[in-house]
Amino acid sequence: MPIIAPARFLFMTLTGKFLQQIMPNGHKTLHKIITGFLMALFMESILAVSTTANLLEITDIATFASLWQQAFSAALPFGLFMALLISLALKPTLDRFIAN
Repeated sequence: MPIIAPARFLFMTLTGKFLQQIMPNGHKTLHKIITGFLMALFMESILAVSTTANLLEITDIATFASLWQQAFSAALPFGLFMALLISLALKPTLDRFIAN
């Protein structure tokens, strides 16, 4: 899925700008944690839809919703970990690298 990486960075940037508008005096770490949490929900939702649609034969929407929920629930803990890691550690490093 070549569109996932650009979508992730676009969503992360838009989330950061939105948080700056609604919480201009908020702590940067809080912004990063909220961004990471929202990123995990966003990415895992998309990936669960893709995985469910590609790997399983779906006969009706109720079956799809049930299988999507299982895939989403299974992937969310790892997605939360990765999104928080990216937003707290990797993104600031990339931002400093790009700024130089």
